[in-house]
Amino acid sequence: MPRRPFALSRIVVTVGAAIASGAVSARYSDCSGPLPITISLPSVSVPADLANGQTIPGAAAAFAIPISCTVTPGGDWYITLSNGTLTPVADYPDVYTTSGMGSGVGFRIRNAAGTALTPVNYTGGVNSFDVGLARNGSNSLQGTFELVKIGTPNVGSFGFAANIHVPDQEWANKNQAGSTLNFNYTLRYATVPGCTVTTANVAVTLPAVSSSAFQGVGTTTGTTLANIGLNCNANAKPSISFTDAATPSNQSNTLTLAPGSTASGIGIQILYQFQPLSFGPANYVFTNSSTAQTNQTSVGTLSGLAAIPLQIRYIQTDQTLNPGAVKGVATFNINYN
Repeated sequence: MPRRPFALSRIVVTVGAAIASGAVSARYSDCSGPLPITISLPSVSVPADLANGQTIPGAAAAFAIPISCTVTPGGDWYITLSNGTLTPVADYPDVYTTSGMGSGVGFRIRNAAGTALTPVNYTGGVNSFDVGLARNGSNSLQGTFELVKIGTPNVGSFGFAANIHVPDQEWANKNQAGSTLNFNYTLRYATVPGCTVTTANVAVTLPAVSSSAFQGVGTTTGTTLANIGLNCNANAKPSISFTDAATPSNQSNTLTLAPGSTASGIGIQILYQFQPLSFGPANYVFTNSSTAQTNQTSVGTLSGLAAIPLQIRYIQTDQTLNPGAVKGVATFNINYN
């Protein structure tokens, strides 16, 4: 199911980064991090009407792996397949297969900005993805692994392994064996009942409120109702997840300020059954272990025309409030179990 914009009156954050400098080393063991890690997509199912070339709903996992180096490695971090090479899938740009994957499914790797990566040639084979500059001190290897339907998928468990390294300079965690990144997925069903979205763009106007309505950081006001309309096959079991469009890496339950906002000290929350929903760059997020955090929320079993009821509200995020316009944008995804 394609991503859909969800427009709100809301909030955005800009993050800056600095590049450290230092002497180049080729000692291979000057970096360490919480590896090996296995990035798993458990129990993924494919909607019956999903077209070839589309990302499988729910089949996306983000990774943000902290790596610390005591030298400047002198190159970029590579994710290199442990065995085999990458085979591009005809007609579907940026989609690849490799040994260990079942038929009917390809994968795509995106960088931290969400841009699909093109593999690079390393040691004579097209088997690597460049995920950014290696630095002295703290590094964060960020990206997203997602599955794409390219035919009739095989049911079962599949996967492949890769290593994280700076070519001819450093391993991400001391040595090759300690720098492994595994990508695994399980397809429970080749096809499951799905839904189409009948309200692709949802605009929500929150009420004007006075600063006196807030009583301190964490207090909320201005709750407004909104619905996402669906038309579902019989007995579909969708889940919903949200991404902060302005700051895709945001994993909190508060949207960041979007361009056009003039207020500060305030944010916006999206709630389901009056519980704030967390955002995420993908359905599953891995940081320092093989255990994922997930931002998927089940909305029950649906058939025919249906709606996902949501609540939207302001939340105070800072002791100091400055009046003005508040704007936010979130992207929602419908996934299936």
